[in-house]
Amino acid sequence: MTHSRYSSAVGSVVAATAALVLAACGSSTSPKGQSPAQVAAYYDALAGTHLAAGTRADSLDADFIGIIEGPIAYGQLPTKIGVSAGTAQTWYANAAIFVDSAQTDSLTFISLWADTTVSSFIFSEAVKSTLPNLAAANLYTVSGAQSAADSSTVTIATGVKSSSCATNIAITHVYTSFPTYDPANATCTPASLTIGGHLHFQADTGITAQLQDIDVTTTTVTAVRLVATHGATFARVRSLPRGIIRVQ
Repeated sequence: MTHSRYSSAVGSVVAATAALVLAACGSSTSPKGQSPAQVAAYYDALAGTHLAAGTRADSLDADFIGIIEGPIAYGQLPTKIGVSAGTAQTWYANAAIFVDSAQTDSLTFISLWADTTVSSFIFSEAVKSTLPNLAAANLYTVSGAQSAADSSTVTIATGVKSSSCATNIAITHVYTSFPTYDPANATCTPASLTIGGHLHFQADTGITAQLQDIDVTTTTVTAVRLVATHGATFARVRSLPRGIIRVQ
């Protein structure tokens, strides 16, 4: 089955992430001397391996890797974040903040994943009208189960760092429907995003009781703020779980 990067749903992308390995991820500083360039190269090679396999599931894996590796290619490593999902756990997080050329229609996408095998993954979004609250959040598991949040007290607050994004780290496998790395069409500023609160996900087949209620410790995570250039705008097509984002 051919996978279209411009028509795929975010839900399908994240549901097939069993092979993703985040061994190089740590806190906002790189573990064991791993630089953002090394981590980005690892992700890029992993995406290439999935694409070479040629199956639909592998193509979806590659797309998802392209989403989370974007901020890393701009020099921002994922942040460790405390999560309570039945037990206290350490997850990983990063974010991308999209702003159009007129500085309006801001979109914020936050990714949280449970472990180095991405056994559970939360993809959430906020739009200008919903800030500081989320507009939607979805939970996915490695088995393909998924559930939408039906109540939430999670809030977010964004900030801009004084440094600059990396300009010398390039990746080949970019998920075009959600271009977290696109230096030809966007300018980047390192950002921060503080997230915290409670998420309740609907009961569904494959969603354990522990994953229905997730508390996220208030944490400031790494992010990138991307401003579209050349008259382009970032457009929210429709809400999760079947939402995608395109550059128009």
